[in-house]
Amino acid sequence: MYSPDSGVTWKTITLPEGSYEVAQMNVEIQRQLEANGDWNAGDSKHYISVGPNLSTLRAFIKIESATYQVDLAASSIRTTLGFNAQTLSSGYHEGENPVDIIKVNSIFINCDIIGGASLDSSQQPTIYSFYPDVSPGLKVIEKPYNLVYNPVNMTGSINQMRVRLTDQNNVQLNLRGEVVTIRFHLRTI
Repeated sequence: MYSPDSGVTWKTITLPEGSYEVAQMNVEIQRQLEANGDWNAGDSKHYISVGPNLSTLRAFIKIESATYQVDLAASSIRTTLGFNAQTLSSGYHEGENPVDIIKVNSIFINCDIIGGASLDSSQQPTIYSFYPDVSPGLKVIEKPYNLVYNPVNMTGSINQMRVRLTDQNNVQLNLRGEVVTIRFHLRTI
């Protein structure tokens, strides 16, 4: 939430669900400030800006008006940007903690018909894992290497199988309707 009038009125900015880097968050915040009429159209000046400090891996919030305030107490973006619960006034403010914007460190492809795979010394149906090395919003194309063939844990024909994409914590990924294509290679022993 932010106030353009020293805390008399408060307005909420809501970022739509998506894949953001700090710079894209700033673009959306400033777009909403403009929509609310809370900017100087004469010189295109935005009184609130958010950006990364690449040296410290922290985010900053810059407030360039004596009457503007930003309340981070109930903000869900606060922890992503590395700030503690607080109300900011005019000036440059850097988060107390590093930015925590990327929750997915590895993508695991899990398939319910395989056995013999282990992850952190426990049996998991993981057939492949990788780190997504593209920026948010770009298509991930992964070509497997160093293939390991795990035994299929069923006999006879394969009539169906379930594939799940999870993160390193076994949390299912929200692909937001994106189409995923996975090819399987089976061989007889």
